[in-house]
Amino acid sequence: AVQGGIERTGITRWDLGELPEVVHTVVDGHHISGYPALLDRGDSVDVKVFSTPDIADKVMPAGLRRLLLLTVPVGVRGLEGAVPNRVRLALAAHPELTLGLLLRDCINAAADQVISDHRTAAGGVEVRDQVGFEAMVDRARADLRADAARTLTAAGALVVTAVDLDSRLDTLVAPTLQDLVDDVRGHLSRLVRPGFVTKAGTSRLPDLERYLTAVSYRIERMGQAPDRDRQNLAVARAVEADHAKLLAALRPSQITPRVAAVGWAIEELRVSLFAQTVGAKGQVSAKKITRELDALFGGDLD
Repeated sequence: AVQGGIERTGITRWDLGELPEVVHTVVDGHHISGYPALLDRGDSVDVKVFSTPDIADKVMPAGLRRLLLLTVPVGVRGLEGAVPNRVRLALAAHPELTLGLLLRDCINAAADQVISDHRTAAGGVEVRDQVGFEAMVDRARADLRADAARTLTAAGALVVTAVDLDSRLDTLVAPTLQDLVDDVRGHLSRLVRPGFVTKAGTSRLPDLERYLTAVSYRIERMGQAPDRDRQNLAVARAVEADHAKLLAALRPSQITPRVAAVGWAIEELRVSLFAQTVGAKGQVSAKKITRELDALFGGDLD
């Protein structure tokens, strides 16, 4: 049943008035609460009422981003013209990425940054009414295109680095190194893949650059001390396996920022294991990550 008659489809501009956080209805004598959010449909958004606030909170950011980009579109052609040849060549060599995917990824990430900046300026208040949305649109008109161009420059450099590192692995042909080479290739494909810019967010792109620097350091030394590399890999893989089990056990709505933070902590652990001189951010260890995973497995997800 449509809860409170609020659900709508095919929305391309904010004509919603205020979008409430919760609506109430009575079904067969039972009082039921529903949680409205904007649902991204690609060329429009829907207002849909969800059964829990967790699901609504998970859906809302992408819907808000879509409505912002429908209101303040960023011309892909203008951005595309500034992409240097070295980035185009790297994209051609990447097994999954294309220029179109990278452009849309950077625009989405830049839009997320505009939304985040607006939220911070508004004291942490989420956009749920016309006035808030229009204020966010004003910020987007001022910042979004330049932010997208900056993001594309940074992301393009990361693609070039990742493809170069992958090609360097071709020189490590000794059978005794095959498992290590396979791990590095898998790691590169996780760091730089379709959607990687939006997933990381624009503020984390310098961290991705540091992770790739750490991979380069590892490649340089892997052939000289494969046993040490393999020992470090065993430590990393143990926590990665536990993290994968946690993700498999959770519903998408349960992937909270705290859960996501474990993935980034594991990246920092890899820096500390394979490239100490590059420098990990914060105090990171396998023991600390395992403790956090245990807490999350115990249901402490907030």
